[in-house]
Amino acid sequence: MRTMNICGQGITIYNCYDFPYNCFENVEQCEGRSKKSKYANIISTFDIETTTITQEECNVLNGDFGFMYVWQFCIDGIVCMGRTWEEFKAFLFNLKYALNYNEKKTLVCYIHNLAFEFQFMRNFFNVTKIFATEKRKPVYAIMDGIEFRCSYRLTNMSLAKFLQKTKGVTFFKQDGEKFDYRTKRYPDTKLTDSEIEYCVCDVLGLWQALSTYMEEDTLSSIPLTSTGYVRRDYQNTCLNYPGYKAKILNTKLNEHTYILSKEASRGAIAGSNSLYTDEILYEVDSEDIKSSYPYQMCTKYFPASRFIHTSCKYIDDKFIKLLETKCCLITWSCKKLKLKKWHSIPYISKAKCRAIMNAKCGNGKVYMAERIGMTCTEIDFKIICEDYYFEDGIIHEMYICERDLLPYPFRKHLLEMFQYKTDLEGGDPYDYMKYKNKINASFGMMLTDIVFNTIRYNPKEDDPWIVEQTKSIKKELTRYYNSKKSFLAYQHGVWVLAHGRDDLNKGMKIVGNDIVQVDTDSVKHLEDYKNEFNELNKQIIKNSSNYDLPPYAVKSDGTKVYLGIWEHEGPEDGFTYEEFRTLGSKKYCTVDRDGIITPTVSGLNKKCGWYIQDKGGLGFFKHGSKFPARTKDG
Repeated sequence: MRTMNICGQGITIYNCYDFPYNCFENVEQCEGRSKKSKYANIISTFDIETTTITQEECNVLNGDFGFMYVWQFCIDGIVCMGRTWEEFKAFLFNLKYALNYNEKKTLVCYIHNLAFEFQFMRNFFNVTKIFATEKRKPVYAIMDGIEFRCSYRLTNMSLAKFLQKTKGVTFFKQDGEKFDYRTKRYPDTKLTDSEIEYCVCDVLGLWQALSTYMEEDTLSSIPLTSTGYVRRDYQNTCLNYPGYKAKILNTKLNEHTYILSKEASRGAIAGSNSLYTDEILYEVDSEDIKSSYPYQMCTKYFPASRFIHTSCKYIDDKFIKLLETKCCLITWSCKKLKLKKWHSIPYISKAKCRAIMNAKCGNGKVYMAERIGMTCTEIDFKIICEDYYFEDGIIHEMYICERDLLPYPFRKHLLEMFQYKTDLEGGDPYDYMKYKNKINASFGMMLTDIVFNTIRYNPKEDDPWIVEQTKSIKKELTRYYNSKKSFLAYQHGVWVLAHGRDDLNKGMKIVGNDIVQVDTDSVKHLEDYKNEFNELNKQIIKNSSNYDLPPYAVKSDGTKVYLGIWEHEGPEDGFTYEEFRTLGSKKYCTVDRDGIITPTVSGLNKKCGWYIQDKGGLGFFKHGSKFPARTKDG
């Protein structure tokens, strides 16, 4: 036991031998997730720090090898630290004894990025239950009677950001560069005071942040993932609205139309112009669609009835009329497909083609093909007809349904959240971010698969993660639609994405081959197109008066904040970036007018722009450049 000054506060740090277990002898129970289970009504958090030995550093190894050298546990604000798994197991044994532990009473412990810790813990603990959405990515795991949950999946934020944005937190994540994860540390390495502070702040700060969640929830009601909160809010709003459930049941998918909907589902447009890739560009502008997906959900049409088969075979007048009046799932093929004119970022994604022969592709996009086949929506098909020539188009099968806006209570709740977010601008940053995250998650829950593969964990197998394919799609669909809690139609999410691509495509056509980079709701380009985007915005604003729920919020001064308009990023009086360099889809780096360098690459911290600056600027941002190792929480 020792007392240290951590973040200006005196904190006592115990080990597994002198920890005050008696403080937890009278902890109350609360309801578990099932009727027969109970939770110890208390929040706890856990974290480890690890060292990696590479194969190059020790040639007797077959690959890299990692091990834990310190662990830290926080329960009710009291911290325990240890250096070995044996000490942690002894700590848990004593803690469970104090809690009067049994099979029906469980301690919940949160770990930020459980996927990381689990890879180490699974070798030392008995895993009795696990829930994972992907291989090696558990949402929770029950080990030796403790339910370890992933707080990263709950918050969808790095630990540093989560602590910064949560009220009441006084222990923030310390400087990872100063801690330096590259330093080799072992269980017998003496840790400095600053290293101990780094470790303790992680679990104390996480405990403080999660404690605020218990003001509105219990351990049984708190969702497992970030979208769970939003799903619950919409669920309560929508299912209590007369006639809502009937509307959703009226859109039921059968086994075949569910498969076609999955096949027609495609993500946002992302890519870079091959003419400018790997070049340093100057004076680049950026235009973004404001709240693109919420805008689609509030204003566009969606499938409003069950899909029925129609007997179209060729692209004739009947087919064209259906494209203009119905929601369509189209499985089709053609020959001799090619772009009508040069497009820096073609529309057709190679990954979404059922079949493709003798094709020329770039960055995953199709420029031309001798033969091609796919399933898509009517929105996609119309864009393809605008952009490509093709011959012998054949409709192999086509399903149609009626169109309508999303149900009224869904749109009303979404716009209410947008109004709340607008009211909070410039106010409490925590509440503002809370509503911003809810709005962003509103789309994520719509495209959640109805039919899941089962992820099983068997430590006796060479590859312990086993993905079992669902045996009966029909059975899972029946279960979903019969559930009293189901309130979403999967195909609505498919059409949100399609409408989003359509709106982004309009911006891409404005800038033409001056486009540099595109991603989801953003177009980055050369030259000045502000006037053209302003004209497009005038039409969007004019159309907003056509809806029963206008897609805008109103500020206190009466100013209307419209969804779906194109916003110029940066100063109004000039271009957005001084310098810009792209290496391909979702890989680019910018220098703004204040000289700040910001990289946008998956897995690379945006804050490491200083490192690029130290290495000479955007000339360093290229394929093969190496960056300092990032911390495990990103």
